[in-house]
Amino acid sequence: MHEWVNPYPELTIKSVSFRCPPGRTSGRIEVLFAVTGIVTTPYDIALWKDRKKMPLVAANTIELEANDLPVIPSEGTWLEEEDEKPLTFLDENGNEVCKVTEHSPEYSIRHVFKRLDSPGLTSGTTIKLASPLVCKKLALAGQFYWEYFGPKVHYGVTDFRRLDYIVEVSADGKQWVMVGEKKGVCGEDGEHVHALPNTPIQYVRLKTSGIDYVSGINGGQTSGDALSWIQLYK
Repeated sequence: MHEWVNPYPELTIKSVSFRCPPGRTSGRIEVLFAVTGIVTTPYDIALWKDRKKMPLVAANTIELEANDLPVIPSEGTWLEEEDEKPLTFLDENGNEVCKVTEHSPEYSIRHVFKRLDSPGLTSGTTIKLASPLVCKKLALAGQFYWEYFGPKVHYGVTDFRRLDYIVEVSADGKQWVMVGEKKGVCGEDGEHVHALPNTPIQYVRLKTSGIDYVSGINGGQTSGDALSWIQLYK
């Protein structure tokens, strides 16, 4: 019941990747039974011709590999503090891993180090590691779509939660270096991976915006101004 329309019909589709949201509040489990290619009709062309074209998402120049070790343990815990900013993340032994500051109070950041479809990383969010560390890669992911239980005939073109992001790193929190930038990303892209400089870093900062993807369909819910996951690798 999910119709995906190629938003760039002048380009040839070489392959199709099927991705499910990594953890949803509804507890639904999506299953792929079949994929069918459909030849366009005049009705299809009339229906989709005025749809806003989404930007092509740049492919990763590097990928995650089996020997890449995550810096922030996904099964750590958050230190209970009176003030929500910053929040301190601890490893399984109770040692401080990092602090997260400047995130939007409207979102919970408690799942940002797990692969769940839960928004939390808004523009300005800064992660400060407990100590400077040389990291090889940084990976992050967008959101999928808002919870909706009917057929998703518009999805794949306008109704995923898309956003633009810039990610920067710093050794001292004063001098910043941009290490990655992408436009129009969403959860179905999978992870976006960026190489990091071969020098110690202690800070990661995000800049995000979904303003270019707000749509009247579904009450403007197609704009995703927050990322759902981030991880450093060494």
